[in-house]
Amino acid sequence: METFESDSFVIDFVQHALKAAIKGDRDGYDQMVMMMDPSANVITNDPALRKEQEDKDALLVATLGSLSEVASLIHVTHHQSLYSSILGMSLWQCNPIVADSLVDLVVCLASSSGSYLDACLDMLVCHFIAPPNASIYFGRRWHFVKNSVVDRVFSAFENIFALVPLSPMRLLPIILKRMPSKYEKHNDIILYVECMLRLEGTNIGNYIGSSLLKSVVDRLVDLDVDVKFEDIAETSDPWEIVKDSGKTKNIFKENKVSETLDSLMTITCKHLEQSFNDGRFAKVFETLMDSFQKSVLTAYKSKFVQFLIFFACSLDPDTYSVEFSRRLLCIFLSDNEPPLRRTSAVSYLGSYLSRAKFVSPTLVASVLKSLVNWCLQYCKIVDDNIGILTSRNHEIFYSACQAVMYILCFQMSLVIEDFNDMPLEHVLFHTLDPLKACLPSTVKEFLRQANAVNLFTKDNAFMPDLSREVVGLERHDVFFPFDPYLLRESERFIQPHFQFWSMVKPPYDTDDDEKESSNEDFDDVRKLTSLGSNSTSTSGQDIPKRGSDDEIDCSMEAMSITPKDTFIHQALQMPARIRPSSS
Repeated sequence: METFESDSFVIDFVQHALKAAIKGDRDGYDQMVMMMDPSANVITNDPALRKEQEDKDALLVATLGSLSEVASLIHVTHHQSLYSSILGMSLWQCNPIVADSLVDLVVCLASSSGSYLDACLDMLVCHFIAPPNASIYFGRRWHFVKNSVVDRVFSAFENIFALVPLSPMRLLPIILKRMPSKYEKHNDIILYVECMLRLEGTNIGNYIGSSLLKSVVDRLVDLDVDVKFEDIAETSDPWEIVKDSGKTKNIFKENKVSETLDSLMTITCKHLEQSFNDGRFAKVFETLMDSFQKSVLTAYKSKFVQFLIFFACSLDPDTYSVEFSRRLLCIFLSDNEPPLRRTSAVSYLGSYLSRAKFVSPTLVASVLKSLVNWCLQYCKIVDDNIGILTSRNHEIFYSACQAVMYILCFQMSLVIEDFNDMPLEHVLFHTLDPLKACLPSTVKEFLRQANAVNLFTKDNAFMPDLSREVVGLERHDVFFPFDPYLLRESERFIQPHFQFWSMVKPPYDTDDDEKESSNEDFDDVRKLTSLGSNSTSTSGQDIPKRGSDDEIDCSMEAMSITPKDTFIHQALQMPARIRPSSS
């Protein structure tokens, strides 16, 4: 192509080349196609080639600008090679001046004809992933280059949206289709999700933001269930919890899945925080809550993604903590919900009210009253229908009882004044035997505290035989979803709002040696079964093996609210994270 003296001359040349190509004269047209060839537009850092690069860029900018002026003349069939070359160019490989002109042309093409819209949007979405080794190639300039490219892409989205109001509906399926799977490279997934979340916060997000956020949560769940607790490094203490400071140490081995999940949790928490600061969190919370109910609530192996809703509630506890608790309670109380959702909901409710520092005593007491009253009504129904006393029929009841006891292990001092009106004693000492059906370690700690505050009458102040097998309980009955968070980078969003067991002040004597044993076990040794403990699994819960000495005195010692050492030193590990993923 010749050297042109003015922009108008370039426009005339481009118009003539496009029209001539339709008639079979392709000389000028082929020159333009060669100029757009992505392989010919790679940035060079060689000083000797700098002048040549500048001349090429100037000519390319003039040509791209001229094509923008006559975008309506570009025919999807007759000019397919030019069209493909334009959309094959990469903003990652262009100098800024060329990148700006390219974006302008893509916007003009997208708005000039519906035939081009999807392809132009797809070209822009492709920039959600950087070229291989881009961070190495750009070195210190990587973050600047990345931000520049993404800024241009989002500017193009906004301009196309202004010209084609329905473009978000065409954009959404493209984004979802190109979203990297959980098996893709770490950097690709991270940048792509960053772009999705950024788009959620734009004007376009008003139309497709909910779908974008739900897709991000779904990807987090995919990664979460792939994090195996076999990936935890072997240590003398399998969980390596710092008991005196209330902080956890990340003890995952070098694991790509957990690293990717950690990074995604970080950027998602940042996005939630930014949404709150921008004053648009109400809609985001609704989306997050809907996604939680559909994707997270019954995801048995989920260990970390549920902390998104935990963190979201911490941003405004008076509003969102109450709403989260209310919805979980509604799911649990609804007879129309499947049993799995009901038991999962009450497990989440119990764990949440135990672990969240920011929940109010009023909220805790209110939920406890609702749970205990439901349990009481259930007991009355059972009393009237004696023939249905198989424990498999009562999993929802046992889950509720366990949630109540677990909450009280953490919050006894906050709500003890509200227990005068709660028929808890009638529920827990009912013939359904919830104290024998629920997790022994939870029952043990609860009864110690209950005895210390004289919660029960003297006749009921005893320790039941926790070794008795109760058939039919499923594994989710011992699920505490909000247990200590073990991801290194994103932990900073969770830890300030999280109540560790070491922070709890039980109402019994803290100088008791037994307290020390309980305090260590309750929050810290949670993976005993999957690491190979001396226990047997029956009906979803592990019953400790007793030695012969224990068997001799079992009938007497099991009646004590403060068992002797032979009972204490059984492998009854307290439930901070009870077998979260041992399948």
